[in-house]
Order: sequence, then structure tokens, then C-alpha cells
Amino acid sequence: MKILLTGFYPPTPFPDADFLEEIGKALLAEGHEVTVVGPRTSAAQETRPKVIPLATTWGWKEVWKIAKTAMREKADVVALVYVYYLGDGHPAITFLPWMLKKMGYQGKVVTIIENETGFARRRFVPVTAALSVMRRVSSHGAFSEHYGSLLSSDRIVCLSLDHANVVSQRGNVSTENFVTLPPCSTFVMAPFTKESRREGRRLLGACEGDVLITFFGYLRKDKRVEMLIEAADKLRDRKNLKFVIAGAESTLNTGYLDSLKSLTAELDLQDRVIFTGDYPAGSVLGSLWLHGSDICVLPMMGSVNLNSSSLAAALRHGLPTIVTEYMSASNRLDAEHVQAITDTVVDADSFTLSQAIARLVDDMPKQDRLRKAALAAAEDLYAPSAYAKALTDFSSWDFGVQSAKLKSETKEIPLAA
Repeated sequence: MKILLTGFYPPTPFPDADFLEEIGKALLAEGHEVTVVGPRTSAAQETRPKVIPLATTWGWKEVWKIAKTAMREKADVVALVYVYYLGDGHPAITFLPWMLKKMGYQGKVVTIIENETGFARRRFVPVTAALSVMRRVSSHGAFSEHYGSLLSSDRIVCLSLDHANVVSQRGNVSTENFVTLPPCSTFVMAPFTKESRREGRRLLGACEGDVLITFFGYLRKDKRVEMLIEAADKLRDRKNLKFVIAGAESTLNTGYLDSLKSLTAELDLQDRVIFTGDYPAGSVLGSLWLHGSDICVLPMMGSVNLNSSSLAAALRHGLPTIVTEYMSASNRLDAEHVQAITDTVVDADSFTLSQAIARLVDDMPKQDRLRKAALAAAEDLYAPSAYAKALTDFSSWDFGVQSAKLKSETKEIPLAA
């Protein structure tokens, strides 16, 4: 099939650009012909995939050119990775499905909506007002004040079930054409070897026999990292437990990191709690920290969505993971799969979390089951091949995960000290 992809693309320094690149690679690997229409900063290439650097502002003329390119290339599928800051919030790109239909395009249109924000309605009041009228006089779901004509696409991909529900409610459409897929992970992985594990433990200052309990992700108040530090205080008699706080402070919560360090000092845990700081973009340092860890703890507020980059990183490294709220399922995971890949502590506080950590540390068979289930789920959930299928297989809406129990039998996990 001929696939035309559009959205941010490298070297644009956004994760959305890496996301689109991974989708393109997966489609190529399956034998499809791929053309990418990206920003003018993209380097024109004759190699596969073919890249057409076209858009600068993602305004009306440029989006019209994208539609004309799809017609000229005779694309079977046009896929857009949409984020609200594409074109600095300009609404033009949200009219791409409508423009294609007006041109007589006969192929399929797929929109991957990365967040539920929609375009900057307050900056484009006339467009918002026009969309309100068009929504009332057009067929159901053709137009939306938040998403232009995006919801009229043949398939809409959202990154979590909660996300899909918000989009459908704002657009006043059913989820009939929706597919829920977490974003394929672009996290740079160190090799899955004993050497990577030894190097990760060396970097974290672990001694022989230490068990490393790790939080991984941006540090924000809603991540409730202080609960993990307080749990460490309740486990101070277990001298072999070390607690790793891996990640940088979010710009949304400046001062939070200082408060965590102050709490650590107040509880006299400086020799038990390790703050790593950030790691350089594109490096394997974060991956080495995770390879060197033994258990991941994500004490986040609210349910853990499958599009959580922290959860994705933990699962891809085969880490037994404790979450403090139920994970939200999607149409890719049923309740049995959700329960199989994490250990859940409901209504957690520092005491119940410390108990859960102690139980898991002592239960090696359960750790082994969670490791295998994590790797099996990660292979299905975060592999770019799932997106390749979503963009090309319109005969099926079933993107279910294969049985973690069956796949786990073939997984080898290095557990060198």
C-alpha cells in the first residue's frame, strides 16, 4: 500500500517527530511504500521513506498542498499525527480530511490524536464560530469546534481509553471509529544484557546484594514521589533496600525536587535515597538505570494510563512494577492482562506502599512472573508494528494483546547481580 504520513518529523526536536518516524519505519518493514510530508526543516531524501519538506506554518495553503500531494502520490492511506501545537495551534490542519474529500480522494484517512486539547480556539474565534454552524448543519461528526474535521476520519487513534472518551465527548461523536493504542515507545534502550545491568548498578552506586527500588519519570506533585520516600523510612530496617528517584523536575512544579530532598534529609535517608537527576536526550543512561533496578514503583495520583511513558519504560525493561491506583484498560488489554503486568495497591499511603514493596521483594516467583508479563505486554503495546496495522488493516478492529502467559515462556531475562 502507498501510505502518506504527515506531522512533525525529525530533525524537529519533539517526541511527536520521533513517533512519526518510528511509524514510518514499521510501515516500511512490512513492505509498504511510505511518503512523509513534514516541516521544511526536514531534510529532503531520496531514500526510503521519501520525505517532502513542505510545511512551515501549517496554514491553509500548506495544508491544501498536503492534500494535493496525497492525490498526486495516489496514496491509499493518509495518516496525520495531530498535536495541538502543530502550526502553533492553527486550525488549518484539522480540515485535512474535509479537504481530501472535497478533492475526491478515495483512500482512507487516519488521524492519530496525541492529546485532547484541539486547536487554539480562543485565537481563531471566526473559525470556531464557523465550525459551530457547520457542525449543526452537517452530517453527524463531520465537524467539531475542537477538532475541525478530524473526527470524520475513517479511523481515529487515541493513546488511552480515557483520552478517547474525552475526544468523543468534546466532538459529540461515538467511539465507533476509534482505536486505542499507546504511543510506540521512542525511549533509547541499552542492550538487554548482563553487562548493561552491571553498568546500571555501578552508575547508581549499588553494592552486591542491594535491591534497587526505582521511581522513573518527571518529578511532579501528582507523581506523589514523597510517598515512596516515606515508605523508605518505614523500611529502614531492611538495610539492603536502596531507593532511586530517577528523572528531572518538571517545569510545571519547580521546587518539588527541593522539597523531596528536604524530606529525605529530614528523615535521615541520604544514604538510602539516590537522586539521579536528568539524563541527556538520546542517551542510554536512563535505560542503564532501569536495567540496574530491581523493582519500579509509580505512586501516581489517579489511574495509570497505558500511554504513561514511565510505565512504558518500566515494562520495556521487564521490571516488576507497583502502581498505587488501578491501571485503566483499553481495547487492547482486558482486566486480566492489566492485573497481570503490575502489582496494584489501592487507596495507598506510605504504610500500605511499604508493605507492598516488602511483600514483592520477598516474593521472587511473583517478581519473575511480573518480569515476563511486562516484557510480553511491552512487545505488543509499544511496538511500532501495532500502528502499522492500525494504518493499513481496515478489515479488523481487534488489536488485542497476545497471551502474556504463552509469550512469557520464551523470554530470557538477565538477572546478574
